[in-house]
Amino acid sequence: MVLQRLKWVMARFIAPALLLLVAAACPAQRSMTGATSRLMISMMPDAKKELKVTKDQDKKIQEAVKTAQKEIEAGTRQIDLSDPMGSMDIDFEPIFTEPQRSRLEELFIQANSGYALTDPKVAAALALTDEQREKAATAKSDATLELIKLMGEMRTASAMKAMKKRHIELGDKMLEILTADQKTKLETLKGKPFKFKT
Repeated sequence: MVLQRLKWVMARFIAPALLLLVAAACPAQRSMTGATSRLMISMMPDAKKELKVTKDQDKKIQEAVKTAQKEIEAGTRQIDLSDPMGSMDIDFEPIFTEPQRSRLEELFIQANSGYALTDPKVAAALALTDEQREKAATAKSDATLELIKLMGEMRTASAMKAMKKRHIELGDKMLEILTADQKTKLETLKGKPFKFKT
């Protein structure tokens, strides 16, 4: 009952607010919990330049964001409480060219470290076992709970910096579930290194 109520509050109020924040006020920020979604990456100024996003494509992204918001409010889009921003990703196939989509996938993996392992596309590309998928999901859930607690205690700029550092540490720790071959494959999936400015 409590979980259902929490999902309702998330879908009705929190998720749309987060989506609007990403779409308007904070396009250059990376996620403080869970993964930085493909949508968030596609809206970062430095990533947009790397992806060569046109004005027309940018407009289509904004339209897709509005559609996603309506779906959330209507309850037809499910929200993952451990990764709300990832739940709000959009379909880039009708918006980006194949090279742009491929580069976005590379940037997604680079931006997210171990958090990317819970993404179905990444998990499939790495041929994660059921046990590895379960471990990744549990690690992400545990990390989210810890980071939300830290967020509630955040009062200073140094506390925010410490939280960002902990977010990275927890993501890197998730990579320990990979075999040596999977780690090599992950490095290949990252493509050409990209330096995020945020």
